[in-house]
Amino acid sequence: HRLYFFTGSDAAWNVFDLVIAVPSLTQIVIAWPELVKPGPERLTSLRVVRVLRLTRLLRGFKVFGAVSQLRLLMKCLIGSLPAMFWSFVMLTFTTFLFSMMIL
Repeated sequence: HRLYFFTGSDAAWNVFDLVIAVPSLTQIVIAWPELVKPGPERLTSLRVVRVLRLTRLLRGFKVFGAVSQLRLLMKCLIGSLPAMFWSFVMLTFTTFLFSMMIL
């Protein structure tokens, strides 16, 4: 029962949650003494805290792993970004040409 966290059917997600939670706790432990003291040293330590907060972005990947249709939708959306960019360029160019003709 004690190792079920690491051996159960959701072991991969549990380990992933652990990997997400440990940096968050580390962030709190590191930030607390630095936030209390005044001065310019506080700013450099806050930069480290900001970098550690980026690890929270990994939580969003859990949603994509759990919902396959959402993952497929995101892949399609990301795959269509180059076409959308060139469509925007063409639309901007066409608008520019017509505005030059009118003026």
